[in-house]
Amino acid sequence: MPEELWKTVEAWRENGIRISDEDAESVYKLCLKKMEITKIENKDSYIKLLFPDELKNFVFRHSINAKTLLMR
Repeated sequence: MPEELWKTVEAWRENGIRISDEDAESVYKLCLKKMEITKIENKDSYIKLLFPDELKNFVFRHSINAKTLLMR
């Protein structure tokens, strides 16, 4: 994963959100797959937009799942 995208992960971590390196890599691979499926031509610039959004979605999904488990 490019260093610029790691900075996005670090920014979340600095705000107290725990994201493992493996989870960050998984989100990155998901982005690559989405770009492949949708046939994005300018992948270098698009990943800079897609990755932060997908990382946010990942964090929110896991937060909601954790809260749901705690409520049971």
